[in-house]
Amino acid sequence: MTQLLTMDIGGTSTKYGVWQHNQLMNLKTIPTPTSLDELLEETKIIMKDDSLETELATLFCTKIIRSLFSST
Repeated sequence: MTQLLTMDIGGTSTKYGVWQHNQLMNLKTIPTPTSLDELLEETKIIMKDDSLETELATLFCTKIIRSLFSST
C-alpha cells in the first residue's frame, strides 16, 4: 500500500501527515516558515522523518506560496 506524505501549508501553521487506507495518520503541526528557503529546508527535514515512511508527497498551499515567491 502506498503511503502519501501530505502537507497543508497555511499562513500561520503547516500541517503534515501520512495518508493511507483513506485516512490521515501521524498528523503533526509546525509554524509556517517565513521564507522560501526556510520552507524548502523544513520540507527536506519532514521528508527525512523516518516515522512517516512515505513513498510519494503532495502539497496543499494557500496564498502563502505566492507571497513567498514574490519576496525573492
